[in-house]
Amino acid sequence: MINQILTNRKSFIRCQIVSLLATAIDFLTSVIIFRIIGCKDLTSTLIGGSIGALFSFILGRRWAFQSTQSRVRDQLVRFTIANVGNIGLNIWGVFITRHYFGIPFEWSRIIVSIFVGVTYNYTVSRHFVFK
Repeated sequence: MINQILTNRKSFIRCQIVSLLATAIDFLTSVIIFRIIGCKDLTSTLIGGSIGALFSFILGRRWAFQSTQSRVRDQLVRFTIANVGNIGLNIWGVFITRHYFGIPFEWSRIIVSIFVGVTYNYTVSRHFVFK
């Protein structure tokens, strides 16, 4: 029992580190695409989220959850399903915060990413993707 608690705590902390790094990659990519390339906010969020998700899958599988015994294809399918939800929540959140509350793009991305990361990512990764 104690070993399981310590293992879950370790994977939780590692998952949060992976999420922070993936979010940084996601955020920087989406801001560059939005500000420098000039794509729309929702397109920038989609592209940044996709690149961050790829990073998250690779590091989450190998390091956060050390889940390399399961077939990568099966995990990738579950991860893709989970990330459609993740990216969808981020796009929806950016739309709401920008278009209804007038929050600037960068702040919108930060607020929404933190909310989705804390409420959705760990639970779905731990209990669905890398189970």
